[in-house]
Amino acid sequence: MQKKVAPKLKPEMQKELDAIETVSNKIRYLDKAGFTRADISRILNKRYQHVRNVLEEDKKKGNK
Repeated sequence: MQKKVAPKLKPEMQKELDAIETVSNKIRYLDKAGFTRADISRILNKRYQHVRNVLEEDKKKGNK
């Protein structure tokens, strides 16, 4: 089975992402932009579980 490659971000989106300081806020930004959890983990080179935990915790707190 072949590994999937992270999707390419548009230059303006990459610039905005680079300006965000925390990984959690980068995850939230990409989620709002419509990326899947798997794609977010590939883009940021973070584990899927980290991405899921951030988004699920937000859901529990009502931040979504």
